[in-house]
Amino acid sequence: MAKNVLSGYLDRYADDDNFRYEGPRRRYVVVIPAFDETIADLPVTSRSDVLTIVVANAPDHLERTDARVERTAQLARDLAGHDNVFLIDRVEVGIPKRLGVGLARKIGCDAAARMIAAGQIKHPVIYSTDADVGLPRDYFEATDDVTRPSTWIYPFRHRPLDRAYALPIRLYDAHMRYYVHQLDDIGSPYAYHSLGSLIAVHVDAYAAVRGFPKRNAGEDFYLLNKLAKVAPIVRLTAPVIDIQARPSERVPFGTGPALQKIQSDRVSAAEYPSYDPRSFSLLDDLYQAARRRVVPHADSNLGRVVDALNYLEPLERLVTMNDPELRHFHTWFDGFRTMKLVRAARSIFPDQALFETLTHLFPGAEDPWNALLEHDSRRGGRVGIPAR
Repeated sequence: MAKNVLSGYLDRYADDDNFRYEGPRRRYVVVIPAFDETIADLPVTSRSDVLTIVVANAPDHLERTDARVERTAQLARDLAGHDNVFLIDRVEVGIPKRLGVGLARKIGCDAAARMIAAGQIKHPVIYSTDADVGLPRDYFEATDDVTRPSTWIYPFRHRPLDRAYALPIRLYDAHMRYYVHQLDDIGSPYAYHSLGSLIAVHVDAYAAVRGFPKRNAGEDFYLLNKLAKVAPIVRLTAPVIDIQARPSERVPFGTGPALQKIQSDRVSAAEYPSYDPRSFSLLDDLYQAARRRVVPHADSNLGRVVDALNYLEPLERLVTMNDPELRHFHTWFDGFRTMKLVRAARSIFPDQALFETLTHLFPGAEDPWNALLEHDSRRGGRVGIPAR
């Protein structure tokens, strides 16, 4: 990537609020957004070669006397003067609700990018994680072999803080892993987990996509959706990050709200629904049609789903291109459109019990849930748009 990409990004698009770091030079930098957390929750390392950027933030629509805001303000006070922490305080001047955690992540990662550009951080990788994780000892060294801009996704395991949520997190975790498993099986370049606590990204790739999207949720998904088009995404098989599974209302969708819904619905392991495997077969059919440079027949199941999504016209243009590696196709039919198609396929193939699906995916497995987790954790390699 051109050397001026990073400087151009910092000059035009950075949201680091002009915070400046004046401490000692470090090797690594990790960014943690924190709202309604305590200092005990944060994975701040004692390593002198690591700088942790904590963006203590609160939504601006909440009263400053709100208990969650007061706890966040206390966190900022507790972190002030910490040797290994660079604090960005956005508690009093809150984060707009519609921009949410996406803006908080962007502020922190933009500050990290500026430090890397200034030579204050040696390693050209921004690590993004959350307050609810445990970082393994060799977390930072996993990306030491940097030969070109890339993005790294760490493997993970969910650990319930409350035993009452052990089943809900097992079910939701399996739902997420099953989706990625199916994409991987059909060769999707978007077969990776989109969790903000698992991402490390080369600073040049981060700048090329203009940083984290400023969204109240899904900022990790949309960042990775852009990164997959500019640099390889490397799915690591080690080290494993432990994520504390806890119910939450911090964001409108994601793991926290999903746990609350599963718990309130009192769904059993045998009944918990997820995508019918035939939904992914439709996606595979679309890939095959693109390779053959044909448009799905209007009367087919795939044709009806594609038409309902208004994808027919762009597909008709794409199949006329000389695109043997499907770069143009996969750039347009990205992770977002992939997700929309799989969800739209529910109109033809309604969700079915995930346990039944996993039993067929892993015949003979004593515990299909664990079989999926172990299989997913061992799947490494590179995904993303094929290199030119």
